[in-house]
Amino acid sequence: MATYADFFTPNLFFVTQRAMGNEVVLGNAIMVRLVQSALQWVGQRHPFGVVGYVFLPAHLHLLIEPTGATRVDQVMRGVREQFHREYQQLLGIPGETLLWENHHSAQHMPDSATFATQLDYIHYNPVQHGYVTQPAAWPYSSYQMWLARGLYAAEWGWTLPASISNKANKGFR
Repeated sequence: MATYADFFTPNLFFVTQRAMGNEVVLGNAIMVRLVQSALQWVGQRHPFGVVGYVFLPAHLHLLIEPTGATRVDQVMRGVREQFHREYQQLLGIPGETLLWENHHSAQHMPDSATFATQLDYIHYNPVQHGYVTQPAAWPYSSYQMWLARGLYAAEWGWTLPASISNKANKGFR
């Protein structure tokens, strides 16, 4: 079975982006596809890799690895702006709309243990929010990718993972 250390690199960042006013921005597959498209568009201009993700109705979490001179703030600003453009175009909304908070939180992953905690947090987050009862049931995360890589056992997340129990006691966001 694979270990988190097998996949850890020293330039990983855990990023959270929230919708303005906790509004449901990513409430369906079309909106999730828009944010995925925005991530790809930005990645062509500011190279980075997406190591883990979860898209929830009012926020998203990413584990990203910027490359070269790319900075996390460039990536997230670009994602917000590109998503906004595509969203307005798709829905035919003229003028200004506020979809995302103008800031994001970003935390550098200093070691494989922190990486493990944050990746588990990402994948368990839909369960904690009550959207599903098991991580495998949430279609908008990287859980299936990591399951296929052998990082998780098939029953991972059926109960609160020990790796994030302290985080869960503080409350998920």
